[in-house]
Amino acid sequence: MKNKSFSWIIFSLFLFICLVSSNPVEIQKMEEVLILRSMNFDKALKNNQKLLVLFHAPWCYQCRTFFPEFQRTAKILKDEGYRIALGAVDVNFETELMLTHKVTEYPTLKFFFNGNYVEDYNGGRSTQDVINWIIKKTDHPCIAISNPEQLERLRFSNELIAIFWGNSNSSHFNIYETISREFSDIPFVFTTSTEIKKRFVPEGKNFITLIRSFEEPIINFNQDLTKDNLRVFIQKNKDPKVSVFNEKYAKLVFGDKKPLLFVLIDGKDKETNNNVWETMIKVSEKLGGKILLSIVYKESEWGTRLTSQFKSANLSLPFVAILKPLSNYTQKYISKEILTQDNIIKFYESFVSDKLHPFYRSEPVPTINNGTILKAVGSTFEKIVMDKTKDVFVLLHAPWCQHSKATYVVLKDLADHVQPISDLIIVKIDATANDIEGLNIKTIPYLLFYPSNDKKNPIKYEGDRTFDPLWEWLRSVLTVSYNPGLLWQNSPIRKRGLTPPPFPNIPNNDERLGMDPRRMPHPNMPAGGPAFGVPQDIQPENKEPSLESQQIPFVGLPMVGNPAEGVSTKDVEVPQEKSTKSGAKWVSGQNEREKLDL
Repeated sequence: MKNKSFSWIIFSLFLFICLVSSNPVEIQKMEEVLILRSMNFDKALKNNQKLLVLFHAPWCYQCRTFFPEFQRTAKILKDEGYRIALGAVDVNFETELMLTHKVTEYPTLKFFFNGNYVEDYNGGRSTQDVINWIIKKTDHPCIAISNPEQLERLRFSNELIAIFWGNSNSSHFNIYETISREFSDIPFVFTTSTEIKKRFVPEGKNFITLIRSFEEPIINFNQDLTKDNLRVFIQKNKDPKVSVFNEKYAKLVFGDKKPLLFVLIDGKDKETNNNVWETMIKVSEKLGGKILLSIVYKESEWGTRLTSQFKSANLSLPFVAILKPLSNYTQKYISKEILTQDNIIKFYESFVSDKLHPFYRSEPVPTINNGTILKAVGSTFEKIVMDKTKDVFVLLHAPWCQHSKATYVVLKDLADHVQPISDLIIVKIDATANDIEGLNIKTIPYLLFYPSNDKKNPIKYEGDRTFDPLWEWLRSVLTVSYNPGLLWQNSPIRKRGLTPPPFPNIPNNDERLGMDPRRMPHPNMPAGGPAFGVPQDIQPENKEPSLESQQIPFVGLPMVGNPAEGVSTKDVEVPQEKSTKSGAKWVSGQNEREKLDL
């Protein structure tokens, strides 16, 4: 991990030097990775027929851990003669490219061919995965081999290889080639070499053979060669019955939405490990093909990620769990029984019979929770957010995310401003440590509004995360009542001279205003009245009012003293002229809150 962090620091320094000292159109390289910017991006597309571009952010943990592998892939591609270029875009510097190519999460890999965007790459992160995928997108999907050495090189870097015994003119080859495009993570080869065939298929008239690095190494296709038969044959035999969890399994679970039963173990405990492997192999004889089976070492990268999903369960190793990916989130189930073959099979049977209760992560309930922004956790979400008497605006954040921290600054100002609205609650939830049933968070930060009258259909906020548009949007979706005048009079942001929020104009007529003397227009107000609830002296008028001479009441607020005399504007703190006349949107000052309570 230290090496990965060091590599990332070196890359960041290199990128900075490139930005300040180089010709902006010239394409710099770092270990064969092209450093792409808005000024040279089109040049890179023109110069490279096949270009895979990584959009990354320095603060993103997954980007930092993946980038060294990305560099190694670029070097191997060059050394082995593949004409495939790899480039990197730092979105912190190149926001224009990020927006142009609609990048919303990191890391994102986009593939370009002949200068045109093809599609996002969502395959495995190994070098061979990348090569296999690009070849099938741009070249002949099947590789011709003529000697055993070529085959050995492929076996060294792939768990599974499919071989067609014959040439590309064979009547059966078209079926083989068509199916090969459906499995981008598997190299499909063909050969007419009798030397190779005798080594793997000494007898028989098989058309196709699978060569695997796990379990039974040689599996021959002995059925009628049709697309459906070949597809089912490969799908059934391409994965081991029990395997260590890796990128390939992650794609099957989180991409293809296949359920997974796994055992999390401590890699240092060799005796327990041997017992677990023996048990899982026996389990595979009963459950193989029904559910993915895997073993996860807690010390691995995936072990760390999966362990975090069950952190609040306080389980001792080894333990068994099931992941069930749904359309918009992943359900988790835990077995608390002793790890035996029978108990694992019973756990699976309860799962398919829908007799298990899902597990949801939750942080401990905070002992103090009375600020302007409340903290909700998994176990208190129902009580706080789903309260039908309240409108609730929720920030789902990650402690390490810089965008979350910047959004929190704005949200804190908003929470201070709307504090007088007793039936509106602003809430924060750490999305990395708490699960909410039915809610899948793919991007951070994530803002959701839960109206009091429709808790089952929250509204996502997708606008600018600055005060003015955020407050304007929130006002438009509120279902609870409030007094706008009181809101602005007591607002902490008013005291800092910030742009007042817009309020609806109230016509100057008794039918709308009623006969309540507190809502009657003041004689000194212009026709039509000021914006509702805001003193005339802070309206964005061209004419500067006299603060000394005018006595102006707050419309819609209880008077202080004698209503006939109004309220002296000497007692009212007025924002600066530039704040009310510039028309510019207010952007919160992060320097006012150096320490964020996230």
